[in-house]
Order: sequence, then structure tokens, then C-alpha cells
Amino acid sequence: MENKAVGFRPKAAGEERSNADEENPEKGSPSSFPHFALLSFPYSLKPAVYSLLSFIIHRFPCLHLLATGFFTFYVLRFTPMSSPLPIGVLISGSGTNLQAIIDAIERQELAATIRVVISNRADAYGLTRAQKYGLATVVVNHKEFSSREAFEAELLKVLQTHGVELVVLAGFMRVLTSFFIRSFSQCIMNIHPALLPAFAGTHGQRQALQYGVKIAGATVHFVDEQTDHGPIITQAAVPVYPDDTEESLSARILAQEHRILPHAIQLFAEGRLEIRERIVVVHNAPRLPDASLRVPESQ
Repeated sequence: MENKAVGFRPKAAGEERSNADEENPEKGSPSSFPHFALLSFPYSLKPAVYSLLSFIIHRFPCLHLLATGFFTFYVLRFTPMSSPLPIGVLISGSGTNLQAIIDAIERQELAATIRVVISNRADAYGLTRAQKYGLATVVVNHKEFSSREAFEAELLKVLQTHGVELVVLAGFMRVLTSFFIRSFSQCIMNIHPALLPAFAGTHGQRQALQYGVKIAGATVHFVDEQTDHGPIITQAAVPVYPDDTEESLSARILAQEHRILPHAIQLFAEGRLEIRERIVVVHNAPRLPDASLRVPESQ
């Protein structure tokens, strides 16, 4: 598999950039220096830095490459600077992970906008959650289509109509075929209630309890053409206790799902994810101190 940086969203050829984007460096970088975001400088200093860089480039053209290289390696990183990432969220049930995404956007922790929420079930409570926030909702009932491909063709039509760039499966209980996946290659995320590759498929929490593991968790991964198999973006672990039921373990895992799914979307929006073979490299990720989760813990 070819190495691929995912999450970069440069403007397409011929796409118009507004005057506000040109005039406001907080929203879009100058045309002479596109698709960069400041890393090391305080947010309030970004306009001054861009002005300085623009002055150097236009006053001393021979220093263009030197200035660009310096700011690339020491000040800047390759992340999108334009509008929030347009996402589409697919659900089948209560939509608590959808709510976590909405909350993260409301707290300004997630630079994304939900263009559409799609459910294959008209009675999914997640649709009510979305409507409370004025989000576009569409029901595409899989039972009304003669084949998976016809069902997925309608999903694709809705997503493309709403300009979606990242598809988020947040409790969507339908297996997608290669027909759909190839249309959004490496731009589909799924949340799974287990530490993949262990306990793929349905009822991951029940599988964990039946197997007797001491640590369970949740995984966000890119979707490929095998079920719960794609490259792993992020994971979170939780302890499993002797008196756990499927319901109690599910609740503990779900709390972590609500943390890591918005975080994974933000990494994509920042252009910090790169897929190498099946490994997802997170650029500029801090190295955590060595730690352990032991269950049961020693006295």
C-alpha cells in the first residue's frame, strides 16, 4: 500500500478563495504561502509572522526558498487553514457518539462541521439529537433497496450532495461494501468497542467478558474492505472487573469512545495522519511517559 497523508484539504484547482480569506490570515494563509498553519507562535502573533514572511518573500525574491524552508521546518506544519472539515455522520441508534462530536465542536475542540446525519433507521434517537442542533438529517432505509449497492449508492448521493469530505461511522450497524468504501478511500472512520484486532465484529464487549480479558477498550480506525480491520488511529483502554456485566463494561468503554472519536476527527482535520502500509503515523504527537494499567492491581 502506498504511503498516504490523509486529512490534507487543499482547495481544488479553480476553486474560488474569498477576499476575507486573503485579507484575514487567521482564516486563510496568503496566496504566496498556502496550506500551512503556525505551530510554535502564539495565536495572536500569526498575522505579524505572515506579514514578516510576506515582506521577505516580496522584498528579497532570492530568499524565497530559504525563508520558506526555515518556516516550514521550525515554525510551520502542514495543516489546513481554511474552513472546518465537512463531515457526514452515519448512525443507527441513540447517537451518543454523535452527541460527543457535537459537544466537541461546541467547545471549539473540534474544527469540523457536520454537514449531514444519515440513519438507516427512521426511529433512531440520534436523528432527534441532530435536529435539536439544526443539523440536516436524512433517513436512508436499507430495507427499501433491492441490493446493498443500491442502498450505498443513495448514501453516496446524499454525502456528495452535502459536500462531505470525511465519513464518520458512529454506531452505524450496516456493513459497507467495497463499492462505498472505494468512493471515500481512507476517508471513512469507525468507532469499535474493543481493542482491535481483538474482538472484531458485533458484541465486542460480550466477547471480551466471555474470553476473560482483564483490559478492554475502544478503537477508532480507518475503514477498509474487511470488517473492523482498517488501520488503527487511536485507542483507549479500560479495566475489566470480576463483577462486570456486558452493560457495565459497555458503559465504561462508551465513555472512552466519546473521548477518542472527536480526537481522531481533529487529527484528520489538522492533516496530522499518515498511513504507511497499515500503520497510521500521527505527526507531532507527544510521547507519553511509560505507564501501565494492571488488572487486578497489586496491593
